Amino acid sequence: MTKSFLKKAMTVVGAALLALPLALNANIVSAAEGDTATTPTQNITLTKYAYTKGDTHPDNTSEDIFKGPDDPDANKRLSDVTFNVYNVTDQYWADPSAFKDDEGNIKADDFATDGLTPVKMTTDANGQATHDFDVFTKDKTSVYVFEEIEGTTNKGYTLQPKLAISLPQGDKQADDTYQNLYVFPKNTSEDTLDIQFTKIDGTTEKPLAGAKFAIKNADGLFATFYKDGQPVAEVTEWSADPSDVVWTKDQQTTFVSDSEGIVGFTSYLESKQGADIHGIAKDGKYTAVEIEAPKGYEQPAADAAETVVPEDDNTKTVKNTPEGILPHTGGAGIVAFVVLGAALLTFGIVAYNKRRASF
Repeated sequence: MTKSFLKKAMTVVGAALLALPLALNANIVSAAEGDTATTPTQNITLTKYAYTKGDTHPDNTSEDIFKGPDDPDANKRLSDVTFNVYNVTDQYWADPSAFKDDEGNIKADDFATDGLTPVKMTTDANGQATHDFDVFTKDKTSVYVFEEIEGTTNKGYTLQPKLAISLPQGDKQADDTYQNLYVFPKNTSEDTLDIQFTKIDGTTEKPLAGAKFAIKNADGLFATFYKDGQPVAEVTEWSADPSDVVWTKDQQTTFVSDSEGIVGFTSYLESKQGADIHGIAKDGKYTAVEIEAPKGYEQPAADAAETVVPEDDNTKTVKNTPEGILPHTGGAGIVAFVVLGAALLTFGIVAYNKRRASF
């Protein structure tokens, strides 16, 4: 019985010893999988600011970052701007000194990104884009290059130069995560364009003041003129100074021809800010819709003139015909018909008298 008990005990111990390596290996795999699952990341948020030439770039404060797109006090931001983000960790750690300038900053332009698959970040209505990035790549601290892609919504604005960011930034927090990192790429509009129409007398071709217009783009949106951040109900004089213009579904601003008959405005190149389109598009088509003729003139058909921007001279004329049947000063009017009628009447009288004389 004793021998039998010892035999059974040895069998159990042997089985346990055989299972020990498997258990240890399982623990190692489990730990490795756990490490993979908890690979630290850091959230990076881009906030894409839009400026115009001559603007002072204010400090990027947390107070401004968290303002919404409809906040009138928020700095202007560009939506629908896309960045390609490349992981260049392997290139950097192969020779770190080759990618640094004299001040120790990483030179983003020196990395080769061909063949790398980027992460795409596109700014939302608030001009922001966010993504979680791995802090480590193959046991090396990660390095990323951010490249802004030129598109239709930021056309006319200077592109942000490439950015290189090494992670992590800031200290590790108690929960083993890293605090959010905020990046502030900026675009500046350097150029301006004009939309201009000239209102003239259809007979004399002299300029007419006082005609009222709405101006719309190819999508049927109307120009709303802004001054000091507020929409203007009526613009009575064309100016070469650029102003902010937003294209809206409903007509809010009326443009009135000045003493030179000029209607229109100067603005910066088109951009998308939140859900709104601002400024004037290169090669954009714009139409003047006359909503009220000057006193004494007939109302022309709607959509009387269309201009394409830019051209060497994109000013288009819009004509008005004087009301009534009387001739306008300098015009032929009905004079020719009156003379012809008088001549026919005279001829008839003479013929009638001759006919009576023949009897």
